[in-house]
Amino acid sequence: MLIIARGIAGVGAGGEYPVSGAGAAEATDESGKYRKRPFIGGYLSDKIGRRKTMALGFTLQAILGFVLGGAAGPIQKIFPLFVVLYGIFLTLGEVGPGSTVVLTASECFPTSIRGQMMGFVSAWSKAGAAIGTQVFTAILNAYTDDPEYGNRVAFLIGSSFAVLGALVAIFVIPEVSRRLDDDDEAWKKYLAEHGWEATWGDNVTKDPRGVMLDRAVS
Repeated sequence: MLIIARGIAGVGAGGEYPVSGAGAAEATDESGKYRKRPFIGGYLSDKIGRRKTMALGFTLQAILGFVLGGAAGPIQKIFPLFVVLYGIFLTLGEVGPGSTVVLTASECFPTSIRGQMMGFVSAWSKAGAAIGTQVFTAILNAYTDDPEYGNRVAFLIGSSFAVLGALVAIFVIPEVSRRLDDDDEAWKKYLAEHGWEATWGDNVTKDPRGVMLDRAVS
């Protein structure tokens, strides 16, 4: 649900990919900005936690999105102001959900099933982007006589999904330990209590203490 919300909100507001009319320089500049934003999200994740960082990013993005959608006309008349606000809007999307959604999803699963579950999560993320692309294309096409109003509607709907993402982050995502071993132990205990038997490693093979290029260092 979180990843679908992020996909729809991002695509709806034009935040996932550069618009088709963007020049090469604009697209390159935007890609460069995307590389910087996750560092802010990573810093906040360690300071206030993953869930709070995600919820904070979603909430601030929703607020700014409602402002851009509700006052799009006056804001766009001052083009530098629109550019700055839209840049902040995209930044909040990457600082919050963009930096934490995959990390949070992966930490919710024990090591033995993390790969399969992350594949499932990734499929949902693509579904969110696909849904957002189709839905907002139809919305914009419905307002060809008034493109400005269509853009406002897209911002408002996308921001509503950002609110949904914030609520899910706060009330649905479980609080997990920073130590992945804790989740693994809880998973093993759960399997044992339900009659499952499994072998976890052979207790013989010695793990290398480090890896350097293509050879193990013992």
